Amino acid sequence: MSRLSLWAGLAALALAAIVYAACSGASSQEAIPTPVPSPSPSPSRVLSSEESGPPQVEAGAPIGDPTVEPSKPQEAEVIYIGPRDVKAVALTFDTGVQAGSMSETLDILKEHGTAASFGITGEWAVTNPDLLKRIVDEGHSVINHSWSHASFTGEDTETEPLTADQMRDELRRTEEKIQEIAKVSTKPYFRPPYGDYDQLVNQVVLAEGYEYNVLWLIDSLGWEGRSTNYIVSVTLANAFNGAIFLYHIDNPRDAAALEEIIVGLNERGLQMVTIPQLLGGEPLPTRTPTPIPTPTPAPLPTLVLAPAPAVAPPPQPVATATPTPQPPTLPISTPTPTPTIAFAQIAIDDFESGDVSGGFGWAAPWWSTSFVVGEGEAQSGSRFLDMAASGSALRWANRLDQGELRLRFWARFDSLEAEDSAFVWVGSDGVNSTLYSLFDEDKNDNAWHFYDLAVPVPEGAELVFVRFQAQMDPRDDLWHIDDVELGTPLQ
Repeated sequence: MSRLSLWAGLAALALAAIVYAACSGASSQEAIPTPVPSPSPSPSRVLSSEESGPPQVEAGAPIGDPTVEPSKPQEAEVIYIGPRDVKAVALTFDTGVQAGSMSETLDILKEHGTAASFGITGEWAVTNPDLLKRIVDEGHSVINHSWSHASFTGEDTETEPLTADQMRDELRRTEEKIQEIAKVSTKPYFRPPYGDYDQLVNQVVLAEGYEYNVLWLIDSLGWEGRSTNYIVSVTLANAFNGAIFLYHIDNPRDAAALEEIIVGLNERGLQMVTIPQLLGGEPLPTRTPTPIPTPTPAPLPTLVLAPAPAVAPPPQPVATATPTPQPPTLPISTPTPTPTIAFAQIAIDDFESGDVSGGFGWAAPWWSTSFVVGEGEAQSGSRFLDMAASGSALRWANRLDQGELRLRFWARFDSLEAEDSAFVWVGSDGVNSTLYSLFDEDKNDNAWHFYDLAVPVPEGAELVFVRFQAQMDPRDDLWHIDDVELGTPLQ
């Protein structure tokens, strides 16, 4: 895993905000979130020399004379989104122990001819063998989700991390049980419980034959108590090529939302495929066009027209002069000048709509713990994002191939103390990202200030995220954001 140093010092801040775990929790009437960077790796642990194996020796070399230095331990590839050039998405469902709503979920998938992927725990396989067989028989794929759903790093459950041997035991017992019951292998696909992983986890799972650490881009948050309408909305709002969606079998709201989700994705022309199909391990299913029946014209009825009754001519109106309407007088506003620079916009939001889907050019709406738009002295218009209330706000945009990327926005601090923090993250995922601190005594004057930041995105990245994050105490230390735009300077 490269560039882990970016997380140093601020790892706790970033991880607490970015990781999407799978437990149970809060309220249902929240704003629709957008995709977030995949669950972030925990601080690195690596295999010891004993665990990683002896030095490699070239064929034909004298015994005891190593000629090739041990290579850097390899790791499973972290996946949170599939190819962006294929109009397909993956619906994935994780299991725990109980059967939950698996029967209803499979019934709906079968009715619509839709394929999905299931993260299977060993404990669930043991207690639900018939359902596991049905999953496989009906053409769905299975992912190794560990034996007992224990956090491999202990991060989300605040427990001791598993050792490499304990991880291997979780993986092997699950694989053996699924092979015994359903006669299929989960390899090469692994999904870490709670999305918790680090370098050691990725090394161990690859050594066990799991090439992919399959995460997700969109969590329905049904496990948190979100409503069925919310689950449908957050899925369809983020329905774009390659998206991987996460649902849970032990949450009935996800099953209740499934039919409407399938209909909505079909209307958007998106195929629903398994993880092996999305990642190229299996061919995509051939789409069968729905035949359009040719209507048979019905014979036209013979109409018999009755004679029209005699009607007296209407009285002629008396002409009167009509005053010419005058256009209303509009107030003239003088916008605050923006620093002059030739700039091609990719995405922008001025928050004037007051909605998580406002602006244009974004891949999905804003995700925020509580999206709050303030009103008053804005940089432009009369609305802005109130970061004191939301604490964190994130949005994805298509990277596009437009050269250097820049993030521009305006920020205003009512009162920011030295122990408070205000940051913006930009990047393509939880590892390839850069953190900028916006705290500056010179700008802590309750006035709008302009920021223009470079966005270093690795070549080949297809999405870029922008995340504003604040930690302030007391909560009346306000931080406001306005006129966020992502683009590229013109030469």
